[in-house]
Amino acid sequence: MNFRYLSNSKTIIIAALIAITIISISISVLITGSGENMSEIEKAAKLNRNVFIVYFLFLLITVFLTAWFFVTSNKYQDAIKADADSKIEAAKAEAAKANENVAALTVRAEEARVSILKMEKEVADAQRKQAEAQRSLEELRGRIKPRLLTREQQTQFVELLKDAKGTITIDAMLGDSESVAFASQINALLISAGWKSLGVMKAVYGGQPKGLIILVHSAEKAPPYALKLQQTLTLLGFPAPAELHPDLPEASVKLIVGTKP
Repeated sequence: MNFRYLSNSKTIIIAALIAITIISISISVLITGSGENMSEIEKAAKLNRNVFIVYFLFLLITVFLTAWFFVTSNKYQDAIKADADSKIEAAKAEAAKANENVAALTVRAEEARVSILKMEKEVADAQRKQAEAQRSLEELRGRIKPRLLTREQQTQFVELLKDAKGTITIDAMLGDSESVAFASQINALLISAGWKSLGVMKAVYGGQPKGLIILVHSAEKAPPYALKLQQTLTLLGFPAPAELHPDLPEASVKLIVGTKP
């Protein structure tokens, strides 16, 4: 509300009241004025004239107040409209600022999402590399770990071969301690199963054989216990393919313990 307009209104109302008071006093003077020497007709005419003058003055005041009312009302409405427009503009400015904030937050959220995706990819890559490194380490450990039969495998080895006794020679790789140790374990277990062994011989082969190889003279002349040895070693996780060597005696069997595959 515009207090300046209210102050002006009070001033005008006071002025109007003063004017009405003056008019009322004037009417009283006119009505009570000297009329002793006037006829009744003259008095009535004078009274009628005075009343008309008063009516006209009141009419002028009414017109003035009405015009003033419309003017002040328009000013008041203009003030209200200006205040409303100002608030609307302020609200629009706040809304624009809020939209800017929302846009900024949206950009930050997208940047955060992209950053999270990037970190997730980096974590996945790191986990993949770790898994690959772990596999490589396990493979390395497997290659480094010497070949040996566990206690359970040793018991199973002796039980399977004690009824298929035979004579065998075992060759290990000269200079390969792992090959010699594994060959010595197999030799000891075969002796425990009742086999005859000439011991472990350290030999040099061209091409450096890998794994276990069973040598026989021929397929037709191969002793039955050679097949049983091959089956037992394969069952325990150490495949031992057979190779034919006509230079070997017909009934002989040789086990070559090559380097670790």
